[in-house]
Amino acid sequence: DLLSIDGPLRGREGPKTLTIAPGQPYVAIALLPVVPGGAAADASLRMSIDDDVGTEVWSSTIRVDAVERYLEGPGVVTILVPRTLVPDGRYTARVRFADDPARAPLLETPFIVRSR
Repeated sequence: DLLSIDGPLRGREGPKTLTIAPGQPYVAIALLPVVPGGAAADASLRMSIDDDVGTEVWSSTIRVDAVERYLEGPGVVTILVPRTLVPDGRYTARVRFADDPARAPLLETPFIVRSR
């Protein structure tokens, strides 16, 4: 299964749920961050997953120009997070500028992982 995260929750919409098959080694998440116009191509974005108490359980950085290539090609940035890092529970996916963590995230969305 692939969880698509494309923006904040709206209205009465609850967090998206990703159901994982037994033995699946990774959680696949498709991120669709909106990169502001004028962002430097060599700027780094930090993608992260936090658990329900705010502890970061996974992160990676990627350059803005790479994100733009993914969004022009496949249309998403797909991340594979080891299942051992995201047991069943609630999480928040975030994408923000790596050099400015105080700046509002480009993407911040809660989601739920559960076993099938």
